[in-house]
Amino acid sequence: MQSKLHNLIYEQKIVNDWLRSIAAIFFHVRDWIRSISIQTRVTALIIMMATLIRVFLLASGWPPLDGDQGTIGLAALHIFHGTDYPIFFYGQTYMGTIEAYIAALIFHILGISTFSLRIGLLFFYVGFLINMFLFIRKLFSANFAVFTILLLALGAPDILYWQLSPRIYPEIPFFASSLLLIAVHLALKLEHQYSIPQQRRHFLQKDLWFYGMWGVIAGFSIYDDPLIIPFVVISGLILLICLYRRKVMINYIVIIVTFLIGISPIFIYIALHPGSSVFQIVTSAFSSSSTSLFSLNGLKILALQSVHTVLISIPVMTGGNALCTTGEVDHLGGYDPATETCIGIHALWGVFITALLLFAGYIYLRNIFKRQNSQSVPRASILKEVCRFASILGMIITILLLIFSTQPYTIMTPWKTSRYLIAFVVVMPCMLYPLWEASCNSGYFQLVKRFAQVSILIILCTYGMGMLLTFMGIHNVQAAMLRDKDLISTLQRKGIVHIYTIHGPCNGLAFLSQETILCNIADDPFHPVGNRYIPDGVMVEHDPKTAYLYPVGSPQSHILLHSTAKKLTHSIIVGYDIFTNT
Repeated sequence: MQSKLHNLIYEQKIVNDWLRSIAAIFFHVRDWIRSISIQTRVTALIIMMATLIRVFLLASGWPPLDGDQGTIGLAALHIFHGTDYPIFFYGQTYMGTIEAYIAALIFHILGISTFSLRIGLLFFYVGFLINMFLFIRKLFSANFAVFTILLLALGAPDILYWQLSPRIYPEIPFFASSLLLIAVHLALKLEHQYSIPQQRRHFLQKDLWFYGMWGVIAGFSIYDDPLIIPFVVISGLILLICLYRRKVMINYIVIIVTFLIGISPIFIYIALHPGSSVFQIVTSAFSSSSTSLFSLNGLKILALQSVHTVLISIPVMTGGNALCTTGEVDHLGGYDPATETCIGIHALWGVFITALLLFAGYIYLRNIFKRQNSQSVPRASILKEVCRFASILGMIITILLLIFSTQPYTIMTPWKTSRYLIAFVVVMPCMLYPLWEASCNSGYFQLVKRFAQVSILIILCTYGMGMLLTFMGIHNVQAAMLRDKDLISTLQRKGIVHIYTIHGPCNGLAFLSQETILCNIADDPFHPVGNRYIPDGVMVEHDPKTAYLYPVGSPQSHILLHSTAKKLTHSIIVGYDIFTNT
């Protein structure tokens, strides 16, 4: 009896200790949450909601799968099966494959699917939002940081598309914001130390971690996509501005060594492919044409690209398509009144955003010179203005790189090359802050204050409208997914495993079928250009039974229907014309 009573008392003691531990943890967490500022708590909630919205979009099949996403999917499949470990994106030796390796890892956990291919991109997006909150809070204010995170949590369909499509671009905002955040953090910390004479030559070992992290991210991001170079240079200059007064060489050594570690995949590729060079790999992202931009024809191209950038690319990548969607049109030809009205709205939006960007840069540059001549202004305040101006300058350089690019498709498809301006989301806070300041400051003229408030409201509503349009488009994407599944099952049932088709569905079908169906890109049915993944293209080309697959009513279908050069059997499957060899 005493033994049972002793056991009961012992068990009760264990339960009480367990409950006390739970209560202690609860009160500790409660106190920790209360110690966090209201702005941080609101921001965390916004980030959670933004992430859940994007998980829902991905689970619903949005955005639609295309050829480039399919190419990343093929690379992920090859990594998953251990048949290939690509260093660069198939067919483009200047874009990294980090997305494919992340997707291959997730395939082991969730299985092979379009959702698994894309879900890893959310790590970049969440990291980007966290970086931006910390970055804005350091350079501006906590309240403005909350507003900006709310804006970035929304987004027009084009912005969301590039955030959630595995096509190398989703990580650019994360890398750019990381570089700027680390540079600003170290610069402000160094300035604070230098303001205290006893600490001017003081070396903090724990800061080496930040220098090393900046170096690795800078090097790896250049390997991943050279479009990041303006922000690598700008953030690097911010560091150098503050480091030149300190005589600690270890900082420079750590930056150089870690930068080389980050960019090492390029050196590995060069070692495996003699004849390549770092310069050739990096510059191929911006130049592939022999046309000189300083010839008469080149100047015309330059003028056209400038107009396209302002009137098309900038509106698409900053939410202008939420106001009015024109689709893939030239924007400079004659159209019906509705289309012309839409082009006009895009033009106004593009000019407004460009003017806002340049105006913000002017404001920060003016503040730098004004405060530099004042003895009463702390150097930390001037340094903040330098960092703000540097962010704007990074975006301006990116825009100029797009304008001066000699890639032929920058002229032919400016709505697609708008993705080169995805870093706009990084500089959005620096661009909007003059409006925010004018809308909140009673010292401005009433007209200026009202204009700033209306402008901010329009931008916020535009992004909200863009999110609504995205949800409205889910049904069409899901219908397209069902058509693709029906198409794949029909092709497999008919024994068609090799096809010629246009770029859009090509590698997308190959990924969805897990490479049971292979393709070659043939925008001209009689002149196939191959596949980004060369082995697939070779197999398709050497198969005499390869079929042709084109959307019903497409120019390619029209050519084959009226061609006498080949004897083909025609049939229609779920919106596609199929031409098989007889």
